Amino acid sequence: MSGPFDHSLDLEEIAREAQRQQEMSQGDSLPPTPVLFGVKSEDDQETLLVVPGLAGVGAERWWRLCARDGADFGPLKAHPELVSLLAARTAPQKAYVRANMAMPTLTMAACLYGFGSAWAAVVAFHLISCILMPSAYVVACAGLDGAARLYAAFFVDLRSQLTWGAFYFVWVGAVGLLLYRALRDFVPPDTTPLIELGITPDPTTLLLFSLYFSVVNPVLEELFWRGFLSLVLGAGERHLLAASAAYALYHGLVLLAIGIDPAVAAALVVGLGLVGRVMSEMYRRTGLASGVLAHM
Repeated sequence: MSGPFDHSLDLEEIAREAQRQQEMSQGDSLPPTPVLFGVKSEDDQETLLVVPGLAGVGAERWWRLCARDGADFGPLKAHPELVSLLAARTAPQKAYVRANMAMPTLTMAACLYGFGSAWAAVVAFHLISCILMPSAYVVACAGLDGAARLYAAFFVDLRSQLTWGAFYFVWVGAVGLLLYRALRDFVPPDTTPLIELGITPDPTTLLLFSLYFSVVNPVLEELFWRGFLSLVLGAGERHLLAASAAYALYHGLVLLAIGIDPAVAAALVVGLGLVGRVMSEMYRRTGLASGVLAHM
């Protein structure tokens, strides 16, 4: 299945050009030469891009690893300057991103099992893991202007993204309904765990939580798990699988907290890991907004 972001970016060519210009600048006191390379746009027009600093320390190796891993940056293929600026190449950057990737699990553990509050868990997860930590990283690496360009790039060609998203919404909804019918006997009827976590059965609370969880949560989760992590980690298969595993793991804590049988929860975690990988593919092929609609 193809989507609007199938235009190619030759990562091998970028790596070779970065290495060539880096070798040319060795021994000079001047900053590394900006890399020039062509990118094929959707209408097959060749565009020459200038990427300042791409030939800097670690960039050439990082692009080579991306090429080796078959990295696909989806809608950001047309913005390699942002990819280069935000790539987690240094040890501090990698440590920060790994901490950010682990934060949802730590937040859920603290709020669900420490404070006993589902509201605190969801809000803290969104605020810390999906907003503050990624935003701080993006601004530190690319500045406010880079952050604005990044989030605009995520939602380029919005009409096409929403069209694909509507298709995904129906497809995912149908699969979800079938799974619910197959697994509903394994879901405990006792609502005590939910009440203890602050999700009371009164209509107002249920409505507010449902609206927040079905509208706000998909946007923030897709921005973080698919958009941010696939960009800074490298978008290769091993990185996407690592992000998908982290995505599934924190959901496992939620399932156990609401009283799901551990064996069933374990099976669902495996399934959620696969779902996370499928959602990454949706993002890469048809954009972030399509994944948001599928997530709803």
